[in-house]
Formats: sequence, C-alpha cells, structure tokens
Amino acid sequence: MDSLLSIIQKVNSEEDLYLDSKDISDKLKREILQWYDGNIYSQTIARVNSAISILAWCYNKSSELDYLPRNIRDKHFEEAAETFKISQEKLIRLFSSYTGLLFPNQNKTKIIAFEGIDGSGKTVQMSLFEEKLKSNGKHVGIKSFPVYDSFFGKSIGELLSGDEEVNANNVDPKSMSLWYALDRWKSFENLNYSNYDYLLLNRFTLSSAVYQSSRVKPELQSEFVQWIFELEHTELGLPAPDLYIVFDLNTENSKQNISSKGYRDYVGDKADVYEESLDIMSNARKIYQELALKYKNIVIINCLDENNKMKTPKEINHEVMRVIEDGSY
Repeated sequence: MDSLLSIIQKVNSEEDLYLDSKDISDKLKREILQWYDGNIYSQTIARVNSAISILAWCYNKSSELDYLPRNIRDKHFEEAAETFKISQEKLIRLFSSYTGLLFPNQNKTKIIAFEGIDGSGKTVQMSLFEEKLKSNGKHVGIKSFPVYDSFFGKSIGELLSGDEEVNANNVDPKSMSLWYALDRWKSFENLNYSNYDYLLLNRFTLSSAVYQSSRVKPELQSEFVQWIFELEHTELGLPAPDLYIVFDLNTENSKQNISSKGYRDYVGDKADVYEESLDIMSNARKIYQELALKYKNIVIINCLDENNKMKTPKEINHEVMRVIEDGSY
C-alpha cells in the first residue's frame, strides 16, 4: 500500500472498518500509532488495527458529522467511543487531527536523536550535523538530556554522582526512569518545535529504555522497555523521534573516551556511577543492538575500525550523513 489514505479509501461501509495491518508498511504503522497515542513501539496487531479502524471511522464520518447539530454529533462520538473502547475525549482529539495524518505537511519537523553508551561521541557528531544543516539554511533546534541545571536534571546529576548514600545504582529502575522522563517532559512543556526544520536530541527516551532495562533481570527487559515507551510517549506525550542514531563501540574504548572528558558540573573529574559499571555499559550496548534489529527507526553506526580503534569524527560523520540521506527509516 502506498499510503494510509489509499488503505482507508478501500473502506466502503462501517461494517468494513476492521482492516488487515499486515498490508501496512512499518513506516505507515509508526505514523498511525504516533497519531493514535504517540507510542510507535508497541506494534501489536490489535493496537494497529484499532488505530486503523478509528482512522477509517473518522474519514467516513467527517462529512456527515460536520453538518450535524451539536447534541446529535456528541451522540455519534459517544457511541463510537464505546465501540472502540476509548474515551470520548480521545476520539474527539483523534477526529480533530486525522486530516493531518492522511494529508501530512511535507515541511514537518524532523526529530533525530543521537544515542549510544557513554563516550561514543554523540555530542561531537550532533555538532557536526548541526553545522551541515545550518550551512544549508536549515533552522535547527538542539536539546541535550538530562538538563542538569533544571529541577529534575539536578537531582539526576546528584544521583549519578554517587556522592550520597542513595544513588542511581540503588534507586530502583522504574523510579530512576521517572526522574529522566519528567526531566524531558518539563523541557518539552512549552517547546513549539514546529518552528524548526530539524530538532536534534542528545539522548532521549531510548536512553532510559536501554540503561534502566539493563538493570533488571534479562527475562524482564523487553517488558520494561515497553513500559518506558508507554510512560514517555503515551502518558507524558513526548514525541517519538523519526530516527535514533546509535553510535556503537566497545566498553574499552568507552572507558578511554570517558576518562578524557574532563570536568563536568554534576560529577567533577570522575566518571558517574553508570559510566563506572562495566556490566551496565556492556548490557546497554547489547540492548541498543537488539532494539535496532526490532525497530527500523533505530540505526546502529559502528564507530570502530577493523583494529577496534575509534574511527575519526569525519569518518563517522560520513556514515551519519549516509543514514540520514538514505531515508529508509
């Protein structure tokens, strides 16, 4: 199928609202789930079909509902919400925005997040990409997380420093995830990122999904990752990036690069408690790789050459540009 519109146009009656999600590409699934509740990572057949059915209802009912008296219109929403097993408020919100999904704005802000275990060169690569975009006349927004000078970010920094008895290693993963999630939520609270051509993020939701799930039992990791995505995207309404670029390197090179970072406000000259843990770093690297196999908008870039030495920033940037220009995500 070429588009969501071509799929919806095949629906000729209310009895035919239930469509086969297998006919839809991964990219279209992400688009419709972004509209549905923001969580593009839980792509179960039931969720996708529910979103498609509601989209079809919105499309088929639009001309009729626009001309109905308010009380009758409300009755239609009430009955449909009951059928779809969602709140009436949510259905009204989806109805008011469905045309933007079927007829998307080609100038929509592209959100790209830079990820990887610590010391992978995320900040350098984001700066290089920002320079290229600006040289091409693009309007670029930048955000880095945690925001260490914010209310929530300051507490995260204190927990990561390990200076207190309670620190990021002994706070349970879900509680730690809430600090990170609220830090991002607060930073986005009044941000109108539609003003930008590109919004570049130095760490985002994927960091919590990876680092915090690395601290739970292996058999619970998949469920925990989904909990993070639901927390930040469905419940807090944070946008899911169009693309995550994950810079991959081994823990040995990571340690070497961390040691050369110098003074940082939240830890001084030392590594933070996650950077010090080889287990967390090794597990995090593994989870990044597993999630990249599962989701097409998560792409791994190998930062090491054939001798396990760091590639130059220019060489890595060449790979970054290749991934972004390819656009297959």
